[in-house]
Order: sequence, then C-alpha cells, then structure tokens
Amino acid sequence: IFFRKKAKLFPPASTPFLSPLPAFAMTPNHSTLSSHELPNKTSNAYEFEISEGNALFIPEGWWHQIDSVEGTIAVNVWFKGERAKLRESCSEDSYPFFMRCMLSEAVRSNRIIEIERMERKALKRFGKRKREQTFDIFSRPIEKRAKVFSTLPTKEMEDFSLHFSKNDSKEWKKLLLSLGPKQAACVTFKWEKIGEKNERFFENVNLDSEIRKYLIEMNELFS
Repeated sequence: IFFRKKAKLFPPASTPFLSPLPAFAMTPNHSTLSSHELPNKTSNAYEFEISEGNALFIPEGWWHQIDSVEGTIAVNVWFKGERAKLRESCSEDSYPFFMRCMLSEAVRSNRIIEIERMERKALKRFGKRKREQTFDIFSRPIEKRAKVFSTLPTKEMEDFSLHFSKNDSKEWKKLLLSLGPKQAACVTFKWEKIGEKNERFFENVNLDSEIRKYLIEMNELFS
C-alpha cells in the first residue's frame, strides 16, 4: 500500500540448505539462519521488489525472506493450501500412514538429488578420459576401487559391470562388498537407470544373495 518491500523466495527443494527448525517446534516453517547467511546457502533464490500497487503471490511451501523499508504499510492475505486440505480429507487414525508416505518420498527425493549431484561431479571429472581406461579399476589400490567405480558415468558403469561380473567374479564381488553407503546408493541408482533401457541387465550382471543383502543394507544406511 505504501513504500516498498524486497522479497527473496527459495523453492521447497532448498529446504535441506536452509536449516529449518525441527518439525516439533512451534514455528517449524522458520529457518535458523540469519538473513545475511541465506545467499551463501543456496543460489536458486528469486528476488523481487514490491512497490505501491504491486502484489506478490508466494506458493505454499516456498521459503521467503522479506525486508521492508521503514514506514512500509502492506496487507497479507493467507489462503487455504494443500496442507489444510490434506488434514481435512483424512481421519486422525490415518495420520501415521500419510506421514510415513511423505517421509519416504522426502527421503527418496533427497537421495536422488544427492546422487544426481555426484553423477554431475563424476561426469565433469571423467572428462575426456578414454572409455578403455574404465577397466583399469582393479589395477588401483583396493581402498580406491570403490570410489572410482561408484563415480563412473552411467554408460561406463554398465560396460564395466557386465564385463567384470562375468570375467572376474571374485574381484567383482570383493569390489561390491567394499562399497560404502553413499557409494552403494550411487551404484544402484545408476543400475536402475541402466535397467530401464536394458531389460536384461540384471539377468546378465552377477549379483548373488550376499551381494544383494549387503547393497540393501548400505542403501538403508544412506537413507
């Protein structure tokens, strides 16, 4: 109505970087960061200046930092979002079920974000390295093999997995059982992407019951 405000909006995907208060807090949708710390935490912010006669719509779930010029007068209008609709559409008895579903989806989403970040980093590091060099993993010290293997780009991961699971099953098994939680999550994520295009991939790659059990345990730890 009078003077102006500056608004900075962050999408819901920025939540892990904004240090939110715990879900059981009185104001769980507030961040523990001060305003001057926000630019250093995430680069995908949207900035607006709201002047007299302007309005800004903030979608539900978007974080926002508002700075008003002294003497500013403004009006906020709150709307009923999806959270209220969800609460009204289910009984209290079903709350635990929906909470588990949402937490599961949140964990899955965060895993994918982290793994895709690792994938981009791997592709950048892989650069112009010849694909033939992919197969020198077993010539490296054992403590470095898992790291190199888990950061292979997807295509090289497919070729390596198919080749060594058949031709050197002993070293192949040793390699997989040395993967840490994040490495195992990254490998299995890429395998899933490979399996979507190559339906026979999991039939042709050697994964015995011990390996399968170990990879499941590592993925659960990463979650």
